[in-house]
Amino acid sequence: MTRAVSASLDPAAPSDDLEPLRDVIGDARVVGIGESTHHAAEFYRLRHRLLRFLTERCGFTAYVFEAPFTEAHVIDDWVRGGPGDVATISAAGTALGLGDHPEMHAHLTWIAPAQRARRAAAALRRRPAGLHRLAAPGAHRGRTVSPPSRPGRVAAAHAGHRAR
Repeated sequence: MTRAVSASLDPAAPSDDLEPLRDVIGDARVVGIGESTHHAAEFYRLRHRLLRFLTERCGFTAYVFEAPFTEAHVIDDWVRGGPGDVATISAAGTALGLGDHPEMHAHLTWIAPAQRARRAAAALRRRPAGLHRLAAPGAHRGRTVSPPSRPGRVAAAHAGHRAR
């Protein structure tokens, strides 16, 4: 791309200026968002803004980011409606202080209700009379999921040498 895509890093800004990314994304089911360094507020805000665009405008339904596998479950549980405050959960579910930033808290706070609303709407659409929830292969701690109506799209954020 030869021109600047966005003039704003405000996650709440309208996403119209990000529409040129739709041509770059095309039919991809996975989009990687990388950054050259950790702890830069601008990267957190840009990632949040891009995630909003990918979910609201491009239909992405999953978000993966760099975090230790075992610790990250507390964030997943919280996003799905579990107890706790975002600052504590974010710090406990990440490494290297990556969850200690207000921008990360804002990001997770936006994801949680959006995730719950999407799951509730999807469950209503996919559950005809008599269809019960199925255990997903490899479901963690007995979690169950509804069968997907189509393959999901994943937005992955990554910095450094490993991602989860």
